[in-house]
Amino acid sequence: MGVAFGADSQPLVKADNKTAFEAVAAEVRQQLRPGGRWQYTSNLEKEQVNGRLDDMQALFEKFGTVQ
Repeated sequence: MGVAFGADSQPLVKADNKTAFEAVAAEVRQQLRPGGRWQYTSNLEKEQVNGRLDDMQALFEKFGTVQ
């Protein structure tokens, strides 16, 4: 849990603790802005992504890591 895999099954993102997740969340949020990879997503989708990131951040605030 907390790891995304690409085609070659190597971790692309490892966010299994609060600090690592904060960095990943900041990058995702940056990519949602104009000029970013997901700049053309709808406002609703951006709100949903930000809401889910906030939910995950709350879990890291409470538990610190994922196992």
